[in-house]
Amino acid sequence: LGYDLPEDGSLSPQQVIQRIGKLAPEGTIFAAGVGQHQMWASHFIDYEQPATWLNSGGAGTMGYAVPAAMGAKAGMPDRTVWAIDGDGCFQMTNQELTTCALNNIPIKVAIINNGALGMVRQWQTLFYNQRYSNTVLHAGPGSDGAPN
Repeated sequence: LGYDLPEDGSLSPQQVIQRIGKLAPEGTIFAAGVGQHQMWASHFIDYEQPATWLNSGGAGTMGYAVPAAMGAKAGMPDRTVWAIDGDGCFQMTNQELTTCALNNIPIKVAIINNGALGMVRQWQTLFYNQRYSNTVLHAGPGSDGAPN
């Protein structure tokens, strides 16, 4: 496995996820939504113990990471728990951070912010002749869904 580092000096999403995995204490539980961040988290974090990777299994469950991380932390309060989420998935359940705060459920959240539904956009690029539709999460220049 590998990835390209951006030429502008910014961090690649894979690099960020891999670094979180390296810095996390042994036994950390990771939960991910669906999309590119899910694939990167499954590939670039070394899982050495069972029950440390929580995922919907690719069933298209946007918004899975935060509630799954909450449940994991409630069930295993002594473990560090990370939700690795994309900005599209995070929109679905970000309000649950209030539930975490009110109930003392201290999870960690990494949002891979690419301003788009990354995997859908990737498929539109690769398989749909760059016919972009409803994948960009902001308005303004470039909001037609075309890769920047």
